[in-house]
Amino acid sequence: MVNLLLVSAETSPDDPMPTRVSRIARILGRRGHRIFLLCNAGHATGSCVGSLFPDVIVREGVTWIFPPTFRLPSVSGFLKVMQSFWNAVSSCISAMVFLGLRGLRVDAVYSSTAQSQGLIATVLSAIWHVPLIVDYGDPSFARDAGLVRKIGLLLEKISLNRSDAVISSDPVISKYAYSICGKMPILLPNGYDQDLFPSTTCHSQPSSSDRFVTFVGKIDTSVYRLDVLLLASRRVIGAIPETRFRLIGSGPDIAKLRHLALELGVQRSIDLVGPIPHNEVASWICEAEVCVHMTNDTCLGMKVMEYMASGKPIVIAAPWWDKYDSVINSGLNCITVPLDPDALATAILRVMQDGSCAAYLGRNAQETASNCSWDEISETLIHVVSDLIRR
Repeated sequence: MVNLLLVSAETSPDDPMPTRVSRIARILGRRGHRIFLLCNAGHATGSCVGSLFPDVIVREGVTWIFPPTFRLPSVSGFLKVMQSFWNAVSSCISAMVFLGLRGLRVDAVYSSTAQSQGLIATVLSAIWHVPLIVDYGDPSFARDAGLVRKIGLLLEKISLNRSDAVISSDPVISKYAYSICGKMPILLPNGYDQDLFPSTTCHSQPSSSDRFVTFVGKIDTSVYRLDVLLLASRRVIGAIPETRFRLIGSGPDIAKLRHLALELGVQRSIDLVGPIPHNEVASWICEAEVCVHMTNDTCLGMKVMEYMASGKPIVIAAPWWDKYDSVINSGLNCITVPLDPDALATAILRVMQDGSCAAYLGRNAQETASNCSWDEISETLIHVVSDLIRR
């Protein structure tokens, strides 16, 4: 049994859309490992004041530790940096006090990112003299800018160079992390819940004559380029009028996309479904003829692995579409194209008009995903931790 402290910006054990870290934590907790989850973003209580009070919740073998934090809405720039600094200090103190008062010890510390969480994990691992595992996390090198990015880069250099092992969920992120610290990351892609994917509905015919192109994720065009999808949709609908574009999820840009669909004259073929419970996502994916992922950065993500596990042909549009040499292979288990409406429309039409191509891509995608369930990802992580402890 391993005593492991995970540092991550979780906000509630009741989040309807579990994250990479919360999934891994629950699996390891159910397997008998002692898991502490230090939630440096604080407890989401519905008010800024509520997060100032510390809390500890034990759920499914995981001890969730919520330090007193500031959760100010819509902060950016210098205020965001100061909020993160305060929350980091509070998180370190809370973890030491909680574990110290109970006479508990951890065998290793895992960080879910190389930035704020990486700093917290670095400090705690140094104080306790235990191994440090740093997962780079989301590609902040592509998403952040200005002062936030400069500070993030500094924190990355500290945590990655101090780490005993580096983990990455994406081959492009692996290359970036290696350029920072000279350590080759262990590639642990995002997984899928094998109890939910694939659903038996994946093997049945769609329930209507509509042909669905499906996206699942946050409706936020600053990261996921659904505006590019809508621009591509006009050409797809022109060629195949029964096509419907399903956008499943919540986010800040729903009204913006409705307006764009109206401008393009495709509003009758765009379904902004809204959020759905995670345990129902599989059945919606299974009705899709094509699943899509359009992003400003990396091609891999939780949604892509869930598409793969469902045996669906996938079209990915991203700036780094041609930088992948593992997990995804364009033409074998997906199609990757530049982030361009015409290229995206061409790829979608290719899959919808060529049944043998769609079947080939879907079959290979499902085979790729067969070794990437959250159970297997968690097992690999605990092996990494155990090897470091034995050194």
